[in-house]
Amino acid sequence: MFWGRFDGVTGTITTSGTPMQTLALNVTIDTNSVSTANKDLDGHLRSPDFFNVKEFPEMNFVSTSSKKLERNMWEVTGNLTMHGVTKPLTANVEMTGQTESVRGKKIGFEACFTIDRSEFGMNYGIEKNSIGKSVQIIVALEAVSS
Repeated sequence: MFWGRFDGVTGTITTSGTPMQTLALNVTIDTNSVSTANKDLDGHLRSPDFFNVKEFPEMNFVSTSSKKLERNMWEVTGNLTMHGVTKPLTANVEMTGQTESVRGKKIGFEACFTIDRSEFGMNYGIEKNSIGKSVQIIVALEAVSS
């Protein structure tokens, strides 16, 4: 099992209601910013075998709807575009915290979901059963309120 992260993440989080009822996400990830703490693995992940960062420098998630589940949880549906392929995705998103300080209002969210990377054209290692096709993704976001 490998763990990695993307250091280049930007986007917006929009909420409405008091208490918060709706949640909208628009997130862009710089695929070249992949980081696993292993230079060789990072280079391979940037290659055409995986993210192909020269051809697909970004991946995006844009939500299309949200549904309030329980106190700090939402079901967020949208479209994930990765490796030139767009697929619908639904993820449970949890608000992990909210604070106000001299640096402004901040709010945190976390989403966990699993994708089949072969659906996005990333088939390296699957045919020889050397690498699985399911990838668990954890997205942690912190936003500054405006």
